[in-house]
Amino acid sequence: FAVSDLFSRIHASNISPTNKRWMIYLITSVLDTHLVVRNRYLIDKHHASGTTCGPLSGTLYVPTLQCEVNVYEAIKKKLKKIAIASNSLQRERGIVSNQAAQSLDLPENSIDYIFIDPPFGANINYSDLNFISESWLKVKTSRQPEAVIDSAQGKDLNEYGELMTLGLLKCFNALKSGGWITLLFHNSKNSVWNSIQDALLSVGFIVADVRVLDKGGTTIFQDSQAAAVKKDLLISAYKPVEKLAEMIYEKSLFPTYVWDFVASHLNKLAVYIPGDN
Repeated sequence: FAVSDLFSRIHASNISPTNKRWMIYLITSVLDTHLVVRNRYLIDKHHASGTTCGPLSGTLYVPTLQCEVNVYEAIKKKLKKIAIASNSLQRERGIVSNQAAQSLDLPENSIDYIFIDPPFGANINYSDLNFISESWLKVKTSRQPEAVIDSAQGKDLNEYGELMTLGLLKCFNALKSGGWITLLFHNSKNSVWNSIQDALLSVGFIVADVRVLDKGGTTIFQDSQAAAVKKDLLISAYKPVEKLAEMIYEKSLFPTYVWDFVASHLNKLAVYIPGDN
């Protein structure tokens, strides 16, 4: 009732469309995390009372013992956090965009470095996570370009690989010659691992380094499931310079070109520097 009241007041007000969008953003920023019946009492050593109220991460069910959050107080607290973050932004240097990677509209050869955290096979169907917010906003995510393996969407490993390839092709074209891309990977299936590597190579990237990313903590799923992946992998690849790219695409087998490729690739590889111990 409280959330419905807020949306009604916003739509009925005479404020500018920009301010309306800001107010709707403010509500949806706490909608999925605090203003739902999934809230239960959680132990929090940083909280004054020793407990806090919120949904348990990694779960999607209604608890036996619910705790109710004051909607207006929750929004006031979030507003303060947004104001602090907004004041620290360098607005002239940042662009926030929201669309499928396959439809990115970026100038070719304009980006120095790309870091992406794409969907990993059938791990999470991200469009489903928008259900609560979309119900209030009266919009629906287009799932056609979503790169996931999902029988409900009719997408198998081949479909996933094709969608990943289209997204990575946009990244490849946007990168400057010699630019780098780092891709985060988290999945236990070799088939998904091979699919992502095939997608990288097929658009023209050259993989130079794969290493483990230690986040310093684990999720509930990682702690409770024996077969869960405990670490993330970072795949680093680069867009070859024009001369090297021409050699690769033309599949030239002259010895001089081979050594040019080896020399260029060795210059791109990470150098190990041993520590004091």
